[in-house]
Amino acid sequence: MRALRRLWQHVPTPLALLLVVVAVCGTMWVLIVPAWGAPDEDAHFAYTASLADLGRLPGGTGNAVSREQRQSMDYTNTDATTFFPYAKPEWSPVAEREWRTNSRLADRRDGGGVGAASSYPPAYYLFATIPYKIAGKSDVLTRVYAVRAASLLWLLVATTAAWLLAGEVFGRRRPLQLVTAATVGLWPMLTFISSSVTPDGMLVALWALSTWLGASLVLRGPSLWRAVALAFCVGLAVVTKTTALALIPPALIALAFVAWPLRRRIAVRRMVAVAGVALAFLVPVGTWFAVANHNGRPAWEQTQVVSGKATPEEGKVARTSSPRLFASYLWQYYLPRLPFMTKTKNIFPVISSYPAAQVWLGSGWAVFGWVNVWFPNWVYYIFLGVVILVAAGLLATARGRARRGDGPRRITLANPRARLAVFVTVMVGLLWAGLHWTDYQLYVNQEAPFLQGRYLLPIAPLLALLVAQSTRALPMRWRAAGQGALLGGLIVFQVACLGLVAARYYA
Repeated sequence: MRALRRLWQHVPTPLALLLVVVAVCGTMWVLIVPAWGAPDEDAHFAYTASLADLGRLPGGTGNAVSREQRQSMDYTNTDATTFFPYAKPEWSPVAEREWRTNSRLADRRDGGGVGAASSYPPAYYLFATIPYKIAGKSDVLTRVYAVRAASLLWLLVATTAAWLLAGEVFGRRRPLQLVTAATVGLWPMLTFISSSVTPDGMLVALWALSTWLGASLVLRGPSLWRAVALAFCVGLAVVTKTTALALIPPALIALAFVAWPLRRRIAVRRMVAVAGVALAFLVPVGTWFAVANHNGRPAWEQTQVVSGKATPEEGKVARTSSPRLFASYLWQYYLPRLPFMTKTKNIFPVISSYPAAQVWLGSGWAVFGWVNVWFPNWVYYIFLGVVILVAAGLLATARGRARRGDGPRRITLANPRARLAVFVTVMVGLLWAGLHWTDYQLYVNQEAPFLQGRYLLPIAPLLALLVAQSTRALPMRWRAAGQGALLGGLIVFQVACLGLVAARYYA
């Protein structure tokens, strides 16, 4: 406790206050969203229960969820609440008494079967077994909320990583660091996801740490502990969710930028350092690979979709994939269809028939429940207006730098900022391309749409940097007020989203 107290004393006051606000908002999300009310939360909890109660990975014999969990879902009216907008969770005292009576007889050890999450890597679920075990003798719903509360810690990590990243990019400019960190920590979609039982919150936090560490190496130069930490964070992210495979190339680029100037001065000490960095990555990845092989399962099964090896569901015939079809799919995702193009349908329109507007703008900003709790359409036009304002601010700051001649006269990879641009571009490009290629492969196999806005949350710190940079377009005398208004707007946004969710489930 003394070590934690000393560490807390070294936290900058603005960051400390922000972390308190983020924790309070996150706790409200933990409590307001009903159990099993987040995407695939039942499957993710079942994975945790399999590790904690059965001591094995899910996917073998047994039910997808235990009888104890299934019973709690039935008594709380989960299925109807999830799929029908008029249904509400069951909260009556009579139903609770009946559930508590019957739950004593329900088996909690007959799960461990194949479920929606059983093919995922195990890092998050191993973490989740800690609060699960602490609350192990309580009822299943108490364990759900215990795991949710523990998962909220990853949001605090992501917020801190965003603060540190802004410090590398902007220097120790506290207002810009605060705006960047607050944009991440108070982003309602990220708060919602991080306060749920899901590996996505841990993935975002590890991705944010990797982004900060990679940027630090690129901008500052060699640092053994940062290189080891980067390799370990990337390795741990890879065994958290398959999406993190897109982190490996930018991490290698950051390490290569650091190692290249040292290539002519090879020494035993440096070879040991390289081995240490490699080991930091290989320990989590190699351990999971060995365990997966021992259990006769692919370590990263989701890569079969990206590689095009996945087969369509029974009764469906795959379309003939071709570069032309992919180009048509990608064009129609962002732009109106041209006359010679075959119409693609890869979303279920709610606020727009244009996929980019619905997915990136709509479900990236504020869509809750199982992607079915939406604001009225006009609210998303406000979000569009905010995006346009941020873009205008970025354009204004870029023009201002060009007029002042602040940018480098010659852009080369010897310039740390140019290296940072390469690092960030590869990271964002690979994530974006991987998501689209996965969605396209499912489209080819005539399966349900894959893309959701929350899948871009791993790059939330980079998007937050853009928000902070855009505030620099304001005149100096108005800048502090504008940044304060932005922070206030994030709080209002949080309250509005909590109100939307509360009205959906309790009004």
